[in-house]
Amino acid sequence: MQSRRRAFGLAVATFLLGGCVVEAPPPVFDTTPRVQVVVVAPAPAALERTLLSTAEPARDAVLSPMRPGRVVRRAAPPGEWVKAGAPVLVLDSGEATANLALAEAAVLEADAVLGEAERQQARSEAMGDGTSQAQRDAAGTALARAQASRAAAKAQRELASVYLAQLTVRAPFDGQVAWLEPQVGEAVPAGAPVARVVDPSSLRVVVGLLEDEVLLAREGGASFTVRAGATSVPATLVSVAPAASPRSRDWAAELQVEGTPFPLGVPVEVTLALPAASDAGLLPPRAVSESAVWVFDGSTVSRRPVDVVAEHRAGLLVRGVAVGERVVLYAAADLHDGEAAVLLQAP
Repeated sequence: MQSRRRAFGLAVATFLLGGCVVEAPPPVFDTTPRVQVVVVAPAPAALERTLLSTAEPARDAVLSPMRPGRVVRRAAPPGEWVKAGAPVLVLDSGEATANLALAEAAVLEADAVLGEAERQQARSEAMGDGTSQAQRDAAGTALARAQASRAAAKAQRELASVYLAQLTVRAPFDGQVAWLEPQVGEAVPAGAPVARVVDPSSLRVVVGLLEDEVLLAREGGASFTVRAGATSVPATLVSVAPAASPRSRDWAAELQVEGTPFPLGVPVEVTLALPAASDAGLLPPRAVSESAVWVFDGSTVSRRPVDVVAEHRAGLLVRGVAVGERVVLYAAADLHDGEAAVLLQAP
């Protein structure tokens, strides 16, 4: 009996103690995104961007023969200056020279036949009624045939002459022979590159521009300086591609440098200087993603589309934000438009 009372008392105590236990609530975590911001800075007085390119001659032509042949003369070795139309490389196929000689002979023979036909026609006309109609007709027919044969022979001579002329590779403009490949005696197929002629009186430099830079450059609001080593010279905008490259998404702009201040083919740096845009601010490239930024007003963030006007060595020149606004540079979590956020640190 006593053992039963002890067991009952223990059960009651356990029940009472169990009923008095209160579980602690789960910890509450703050999920508000933490952001690091940067203040939109004023645009610099003048924008500059450095681009890389290569100095090439303003005019450049790789020459090829129109007909196959064997090299008989290197008319203009590398480094020599040539006038437009001057021979650079002369080929000969042997057959072309023989064909021209045969065509010349055929013309001489046709001239002789035509001369005899003309004399027969003159005698027939001089005799008048002393010749029959059949004789006069025969003389006229012989003359017509001789004239046709002579015309055909001259056409054949012209074709042979043109073919032979096409075996000579000529300079397309005044310039300098940059290189000349085949040696005398070497067989060259039609269309093979054999020489390069350049015009080094001015240099050509091609760079890629952003769309807004193109607009300013076309309106004369941009200046270009080309530098190689310690030499810097101004450059003039000659042309801009009608559309942006689908791969690089920039616009190919051709610049011209007067004279040859640099060796051909040397790498150059092109400094593009643009006037400042009063309605734009300066931001680090990391703050702009997919043509938009996250603006922090002190308590919430909002996504805002922007336009990148130009790239500057200090950052991106951006339209769509005001100087002094705070823009998210880094977020510890994904952001959503209009949600609350707190600063990781003061800008």
